[in-house]
Amino acid sequence: MIPDVTEQVALAEGRIIHEGTGKAIVGRIQITAEKGRILDQGRDKKGDHVPGKILQDGVFAISGQPEFLFPNLDSQSYELNLTISAESSQFREDVVELETKVIIPSGYNFDSPLKIVPEEIRFGMGLGLQGDLENGDFSQQLRQQFADNGILLHQNVTIWPKKGQDTWEIHDEGGSILYVIKKEDNSLNTYIPDISFPADPVDVRGRVVEAANPKMPIGNAIVEIQSTAGTQQATTKPDGRYRFKEIVVLTGATIHCSAAGFKPQTRTLLIDFSKLSNDEYFRLVSS
Repeated sequence: MIPDVTEQVALAEGRIIHEGTGKAIVGRIQITAEKGRILDQGRDKKGDHVPGKILQDGVFAISGQPEFLFPNLDSQSYELNLTISAESSQFREDVVELETKVIIPSGYNFDSPLKIVPEEIRFGMGLGLQGDLENGDFSQQLRQQFADNGILLHQNVTIWPKKGQDTWEIHDEGGSILYVIKKEDNSLNTYIPDISFPADPVDVRGRVVEAANPKMPIGNAIVEIQSTAGTQQATTKPDGRYRFKEIVVLTGATIHCSAAGFKPQTRTLLIDFSKLSNDEYFRLVSS
């Protein structure tokens, strides 16, 4: 007799990144759930939890058998609680954990996996804009809602609906997901699409010298680090050295250096979070 085979389907998908780099975490990621047989790589030794598979870009999907996990889905919704653990030299602690959840709406057929997004809402919008989303029209009214919340979007963004989920993804012209909009109760709530592990504080230090004579330090130069975490400023000592201690640096940060009589310099600040201190040096050209 051939045993019954129940097909596993993709239940939910998401992306895990490091808040400081904006990229996938370098290290080991494990996803566990409170239910058995929720992911597709087999159980652990205890038989209670299952590790999830993470791709190199941080994208992951969890799969399972809906009829076993959610037996009454025709008449009720379910909440799937997930714990994501990271072991990486990018963090000071041996293991860092985040918890998130996925709401499985009643009657959902899993034609496409549900999108896992962080639970923190960036901002909400009125249901009057739902028609624009359903029509795939990123209208001026939608654009203004983002602008009113400090987000200026490129002209060529597009709307991708998630079938049957009352969810829409906002993509840039390259196809990357910028934001996720979900209809919840009486609001269209906007979320950041990625699950971000917080960046540990780091030190940034360096020295500012003259480009024409690198042995000549520049004192009283102003060094600024700017990111969505805010602006940090330091002034060089007479030997040209400066130091930022225990600051939070987020993806997209820049470092800027200026001094009287010299041309300013600005560049992207790329932090190696496996180090407690990162070095940034400047050679300024006289103006």
